[in-house]
Amino acid sequence: MEPIFLTDGRRHLICVPYSRENCFKMAAALDISSHWWHRDHFDVPMRRKSQIETFCVKVSPKQIVLVIRGKLTYDDIVSYVKENPSHVGDRVSHDLRRAAGLC
Repeated sequence: MEPIFLTDGRRHLICVPYSRENCFKMAAALDISSHWWHRDHFDVPMRRKSQIETFCVKVSPKQIVLVIRGKLTYDDIVSYVKENPSHVGDRVSHDLRRAAGLC
C-alpha cells in the first residue's frame, strides 16, 4: 500500500497509513528536514508549501487529527478522494488516482 500524503493547507503534513516511521519516510521523499517534525506531524516550510501540496491530498485540520488518532483509515481517505477529486494535488500518485477511480 502506497502512502497518501495529506495536508490541511495550513502547513500541517502527515500520511496514511499513519505512523511516525511512515511520516519520516514521507518527509525524506519530499526532502523535508526532520527538524520540521512536531510531536505527531510535520510542518511544511512556508517557502515550499505550494510545491509540497502538489504531492498531497488536501483535507481539513479535523481530518488530520482523526487520522493521527486512528479514526480515519487509508480506505476512508481513498473514499474522500473519490468524493473530492479537486482536493488532489497535481503530482499525487497514479496508483491513488486509479484506486479512487479518477483515471
